[in-house]
Amino acid sequence: MEQSEFNTTQAINETVKQGYSLHDIYSGLGNVMNGIEPKHLTKQELVIDLNVDTSKVACKLRHAMDD
Repeated sequence: MEQSEFNTTQAINETVKQGYSLHDIYSGLGNVMNGIEPKHLTKQELVIDLNVDTSKVACKLRHAMDD
């Protein structure tokens, strides 16, 4: 497993520990991807830095699910 895959897995696990289901996470990420305008899409690899405080991610997911 590469470091980026490991980091992603760790971030997801931490979010699940905070009470979110994988469906919640998938839905939240889907909302983010749907918010990207087509003019910003490219064929380049998308790199997401997951070196974030997961409590902030969880809070943003909560707000996204409330909307």
